[in-house]
Amino acid sequence: MYPLLFCSIISIALIFEKSILLMKLRIKNSIYSDILNFAEKREFDNIKHLIESENRGKIPPVMQFISDILGNIIKSSDEYNMLIGIIVIRYSERIHYLDLIARISPMIGLTGTVIGLSKTFQAVSSTGVSADPVILAGGIWEAMITTITGLLIAIPALAASHILKNLINNYSVKTKSLCDAVYIFKNNG
Repeated sequence: MYPLLFCSIISIALIFEKSILLMKLRIKNSIYSDILNFAEKREFDNIKHLIESENRGKIPPVMQFISDILGNIIKSSDEYNMLIGIIVIRYSERIHYLDLIARISPMIGLTGTVIGLSKTFQAVSSTGVSADPVILAGGIWEAMITTITGLLIAIPALAASHILKNLINNYSVKTKSLCDAVYIFKNNG
């Protein structure tokens, strides 16, 4: 059970850490739509005002990229694509551990079950008398707890891994589309 406890703690910590980080990157749908509309109408001052009014304090990366495009600090699509890639890599770090935990936790649990069953059958065979079904069932039930625990760790870890990867991918697509819109309309206006 100790390896399963370790997997559980690592899984919970990663899910918590990545959830907090991704909340900081979140782009509200209304802001996303507003920026696209303002860019299409070439109302860049409205975009600047929106960024300033929505982001008092630390500016999220997407807003910083758009400000830098408008301020000619980012001068090409290659620059913001590279910066988006860096953000995606940074926020994707260690998510693969959730996949690993999802794969090994059931195996660890199954190993515990097999060890527990072998001990139960060894204890029954060493007595030399026929096994009492109640004692045998109790030993088997106790051995199965590790498999159940392994599955209870694996299922949320696998789900969280896919959800987090999807959120990062959506962030990347939304950020790229906003940057593309602002860049294209600004430079072709």
